Amino acid sequence: MHPAGPVARTIAEVWWIMLVGAVVIFGFVMLLLVVALRRGAAPAGQDGERGWMWGFGLGFPLVTLAALTVYGLHVGERLLPRDSADVVTVRAEARQWVWSFGYADLPGFATEGVLHIPAGRPVNVEIASVACDRAGRSGGPCTGWGISVGHDRAARAGWPCL
Repeated sequence: MHPAGPVARTIAEVWWIMLVGAVVIFGFVMLLLVVALRRGAAPAGQDGERGWMWGFGLGFPLVTLAALTVYGLHVGERLLPRDSADVVTVRAEARQWVWSFGYADLPGFATEGVLHIPAGRPVNVEIASVACDRAGRSGGPCTGWGISVGHDRAARAGWPCL
């Protein structure tokens, strides 16, 4: 994989680190499984399994996943666009089968199905969804899960707006 820009390179790096962490956890748990299967049943009265189970079976994966989560959140926070003069804001609006894009720098200009962003500048994409009823009429903006739009049974049931 050859990322094109610095942000893409950072995202690719996070992906590879997460993959390595997942492989290490999986490999270690499989190693513990093989050790447990080869060892057989422990004699009565010996309780050495608790140390293995809590220390290695649960402790190692939890510590590794916590470290990966902290790393991912730290890198993700650095990737967020900050308010500055060179940030380009694009409003992406999803309808049933179509995406439309409006540009803050160019009022009145909109594209449908094609997103135009400049190279080398940070971009803030504001995403919104417009719910449609079963007849295809456009409703109001969808703000997330469980919005009630008209008599749309799917939206009232808590399904995502499409």
